[in-house]
Amino acid sequence: MIKMNTTGIIQVSARITNKILKTTFVDFLIWFKLEELISIGQKLGRLLDSGDIIVLSGDLGAGKTTLTKGIAKGLDISQMIKSPTYTIVREYEGRLPLY
Repeated sequence: MIKMNTTGIIQVSARITNKILKTTFVDFLIWFKLEELISIGQKLGRLLDSGDIIVLSGDLGAGKTTLTKGIAKGLDISQMIKSPTYTIVREYEGRLPLY
């Protein structure tokens, strides 16, 4: 889960499962500029495979849509990415669908 706040700090919580079925939880904080956040999202989007799930959580203005714009670039989505704040779900077509 990626939790974001309006100060530009991102808290990342990840569950990593290794080949021996042992699970490790990782929790850390990162601070990014707008351009860096888009770039990171783009790199993340390139790494995604069908069935991968990413949860973005945070206050209004935290950067969730900015990160999603980068993820969309990495998924070769050319549509304009809009904030889903007042929408139940948005769907974008690319290398993989983005919801």
